Amino acid sequence: MTSKVAIANLALTYVGQSPITSLEDGTESAITIKAIYDSVAESAMSDADWSGCVFRQKLTSTGNTPVFDYAYEYNLPTDPSFVRFLNSDKYDDQLRLEGGFIYANVSPFYVRYIGIQTDTEKYGVYLRDNLVNRLAYTLCYHITGLQSMASARYNIWSRELPLLARKDAGNNQRGKVNGGKLLINVRQ
Repeated sequence: MTSKVAIANLALTYVGQSPITSLEDGTESAITIKAIYDSVAESAMSDADWSGCVFRQKLTSTGNTPVFDYAYEYNLPTDPSFVRFLNSDKYDDQLRLEGGFIYANVSPFYVRYIGIQTDTEKYGVYLRDNLVNRLAYTLCYHITGLQSMASARYNIWSRELPLLARKDAGNNQRGKVNGGKLLINVRQ
C-alpha cells in the first residue's frame, strides 16, 4: 500500500523521527507534512518521466482560430493537470504553448504528457522512492534543525533521482531526468 501516510512515515524514518498515525494526528511532523506534501509530490512527479504519471488524451479545439502561424487552439489537459509534453518531437514545428493554450497545425491533436497523479496507488515503487527522498530532505531541517543532515539528505536525493528514473523507464529509453525534447513546465 502506498498511502500518503506510508510515504510520510518512510521519509520521517529517514530523518530519524517517529512515524505519524495520520496527517491529522496533531504532531509537529503531521502538521508539517500535511502543509507541504502536495507541493513536494508535484515537484517529485515533474522530476522525471515516471510511468505512473504518463497520460494520453485527444484534445478538442477551443473553436478559436489563432491570429497567425497556427490553425488550431487547444486547452491544456486539466484532468489530470498538465506538467509537460512527452514525445513531442514529431510536433515540434507544429505546436507552441502560449498563455495556457496549445497552438497547433494538427487536428485532431493527440497528446502524451506527464501529469499530476493523485492516486498514490499508481505511483509505482520508483516514483514513491523519489518522493520519499524528496520529502525527507524537504522536512529534514524543519524537523531536526540539522543543516548537515538536510544537506546529506539532499545529496542522497540528487544521486538517487537519475537511478530511479532509469529503473522506472525500464526498456523504453525514456529514463532521462526531465526527459523529452520539448520540455514545457507550465507551473514555472
